[in-house]
This record gives sequence, structure tokens and C-alpha cells, in this order.
Amino acid sequence: MQLLCESVGVQFGSRSQPVPVLRDLSFAVGEGEFLTFLGPSGCGKTTLLRVLANLIEPQLGKVTRLPSPGDRNGHVRLVFQENSVFPWMTVLDNAAFGLEMAGVPKADREAQARELLARYHLAEFAHVYPRHLSTGMKQRVAVIRAFLSNPSLLLMDEPFAAVDSQTRFRLQMELLLLWEQQRTTIVFVTHDLDEAILLSDRIIVLTNRPSGIAAEHPVRLPRQDRAAMVGGPEFLDLRRQLSRDLGLPAWDIQHA
Repeated sequence: MQLLCESVGVQFGSRSQPVPVLRDLSFAVGEGEFLTFLGPSGCGKTTLLRVLANLIEPQLGKVTRLPSPGDRNGHVRLVFQENSVFPWMTVLDNAAFGLEMAGVPKADREAQARELLARYHLAEFAHVYPRHLSTGMKQRVAVIRAFLSNPSLLLMDEPFAAVDSQTRFRLQMELLLLWEQQRTTIVFVTHDLDEAILLSDRIIVLTNRPSGIAAEHPVRLPRQDRAAMVGGPEFLDLRRQLSRDLGLPAWDIQHA
């Protein structure tokens, strides 16, 4: 799926006391692209995802979804920052839930879910309930469930923000493996500079609220070498550019 966002504006509050959140946002998302929005906390990144998911109607502008030849099914999936697995379902049932909603027979959906659970080291937890899982494991289940439903567009709202740095890196690498296999169109939001560089084809930097576009950067670091380039000169050069776009103080640019 491709997206075209044209002059989108969103405000909350009343007519007499409006609170502007998004301001004149225009951008396109290509088929199979991994696009990341990078911005400060509270700038409206989650609101933007909800607009793209048709959960919020913008007061200004419009969002157009453009199906591509061979587009999957038009489905859009949103992976939230907070834990979104169903506590009353086992890991296996959680992972297969999207397939169940699509009418896939039980044996087929469980076979597909077990395959991905095994690939991402969750096979032994298939019949465990989420209360027994770590936060990182729960998010891994949520991401597997999203990809198993074979969406045309996957929207991800800081899905790894609540985990430690080692788990976060592991989840990022697993996400990239899933994306490279399916080439699902992904729109990802974060306030973490390294995460944005590591994952993205392209990064759009948002201003403080009301959010507009401050800058846009293609990420030209080779994907096959990118994880090894973290901390290297090319990685740090892009990181400095993003820091300046965000208006971070000079100390933060050097030490963040």
C-alpha cells in the first residue's frame, strides 16, 4: 500500500479554545517503504498514526490510501506502545488472532503462528498466558500477530519504548527480519534517534506541537551492515543532523 497525506491538520479542544496538534502535514509513503517519524515526546506522533489508521478524522487536508498491484488485502494494523496482547488468550491464540479474524481455519492459523513463534524463540511459551511473559516477550507476540495478519500497512507506535536497551536491539533486529521477508509498508514513530537510523529507509523529523515537518532524511547506510555501523562516523554524522533538526543542545548532540 502507498499513502498520500495532503496538508493534514488536527486540533483538539473546543472551537473557542482549540488545541492544535498537527499542522499542514504533507508527505507520501511508498509501497514497501519503512518510514519513521522522529519527534519529541508530546509532539503528536501518536495522533498522526491514528489519522493514518482512520481512527481520527483530520479537520484539514486528507489521507489517501493507494493500493498497488498485488496489494494484499487493504488491512491496516496498529501496534501500540503499551502492551496490547490479550491477557485471556495464550501466546499461540494471541499470535493467531488476526488470522482467526480473517477466517483462516484453526489448523492452518495455528501452524503459521507456531512457525513464527519458533523462529523468534517463543515456541515453548505457546500455551502460556501473557501474565507470565516479560514486557519484551509480550511485544514480540504483538509484532508477530501483526505480521501474521499480512497487513497492507503496519503502523507502529514506539513499540519498544518500555524495554531495556539489549531487549530493544533484539526486537529491532527481529522486526527488520520480518519486514525484509514480507516488505510490508511500515510507518513507525519514535523519539529515539538511533532506533530511527537503524530501522528506516527514510526519516521525517517533526517539530514540537503543533507538529509540522522540520526536515527529511533518506537513510543511505547499507542495510546489511547497518547494525555494525552504530557508533561509526557515517551513523554519527546522520545522528548529528537529526539532533540539530530536533533543536537539541550541543551537549546532547555530542553525548546523547
